[in-house]
Amino acid sequence: MPPVPASPVEPTPSATAFLVRQGGAAIEVYLLRRSPASSAFPGFYVFPGGTLEADDRETAFWLDHIDRAIDRPGHPLGPAARQVLPFAVAAVRETFEEAGLLLASKAGETIRPDSLSRNGKSFRRQIANHGLQLSVSKLEPWCRWISPPSMPRRFDTYFFVTAVDSGNECRPDNHETVHGMWIDPASALVENSEGRRPLSPPTLGTLHQLLEYE
Repeated sequence: MPPVPASPVEPTPSATAFLVRQGGAAIEVYLLRRSPASSAFPGFYVFPGGTLEADDRETAFWLDHIDRAIDRPGHPLGPAARQVLPFAVAAVRETFEEAGLLLASKAGETIRPDSLSRNGKSFRRQIANHGLQLSVSKLEPWCRWISPPSMPRRFDTYFFVTAVDSGNECRPDNHETVHGMWIDPASALVENSEGRRPLSPPTLGTLHQLLEYE
């Protein structure tokens, strides 16, 4: 009689934001190479993202620090916007911490990323101290990835897409991520097939989806 399989590991709530911009005749996405010491996809190219932190789940706080009321009809986060909000917050935070792009504003004015610290300080506290609002209206839910039950470490990840202007600069934190680049999906996929650019499975799948868009 075959052994009874162990119960699947509970997936960890996570969020990812992939940044897109127009690059000549094709769109480009921003990819980050994870540190070789990373516990998840070491050395692979991924989109900015990570697991939810306790502060990300403080919905009562974030409802007062987003750029569009959550209960308005047609909210970009969708009909379950209130439930999706912690994932959107995590996506904004990780994009800032890993890629150096701050999706936040004050009185409608864009804030320079270097106004906040990327390491060692509470993101929630910094948002409160500067009176900022997260630009969640710029996030569009894309898909949801849940790791297969057979995986030893599993994630339940909400993917968001956000368009950025060509003038926005991104830079890796040189801690969790060690290299960043803008590249069109087709080129990234070719380089992956040639063994020159390792892509995580969710990144690989998303880039294939983006081939449909000019």
